[in-house]
Amino acid sequence: MRAEIKKLQDTPVSAGELEKAKNQIVTSQLRQRETSLGKSQALGRAAVLLGDPNRVNTDLEHLQAVTAADVQRVAKKYFTDSNAYVFYYLPESARPKPGDQTRTTSSANGETQKVAKAIDTPLLCSDGDKINVVSAPRAGEVTVQVLIDEQGKVIQAKAVSGDPELSKIAEKAARQARFTPKLLSGKPVKVNGVLTYHFTAQEEAKK
Repeated sequence: MRAEIKKLQDTPVSAGELEKAKNQIVTSQLRQRETSLGKSQALGRAAVLLGDPNRVNTDLEHLQAVTAADVQRVAKKYFTDSNAYVFYYLPESARPKPGDQTRTTSSANGETQKVAKAIDTPLLCSDGDKINVVSAPRAGEVTVQVLIDEQGKVIQAKAVSGDPELSKIAEKAARQARFTPKLLSGKPVKVNGVLTYHFTAQEEAKK
């Protein structure tokens, strides 16, 4: 998802894609307004969310005026890591056991989360996310898009968000990772996944 959002921020959507999206929204709105309930809901949204009931008569016109540059501008403004809440769902086998050492970290938006103090082997979640904690020159988080072959070996690793220097470290670590082969109908298959690395800042060496 982050990779697709990054593409949306870096490259304007095509005219055809934008027109298709507009047509879908307009069609949905017009169908909704064919009923009394739909009309009242549209009026309610305009009055409560937009502060002007009359906006119900102009919102589709505003929608039609949206440009690819508008989409790109809004994506850059709002679809940022500092605005995101990330939830990690781990299988039972990968969850911290009672008594395991953990530490608390804070993300850029002030969100607090607990992660393992040290993980020597990669943990592959059921949805393809891997959480790892790595020491580095500075703290941060990097998301790496990976392609895993039928033997569980990472054959492609590309950082899609995070500090450029940390991204190189994360890509290298991702390429060294090994996973249990995934089976589909009993046959091993390639898997696209997202690996998330949490970096902790290294302490200064003692003199």
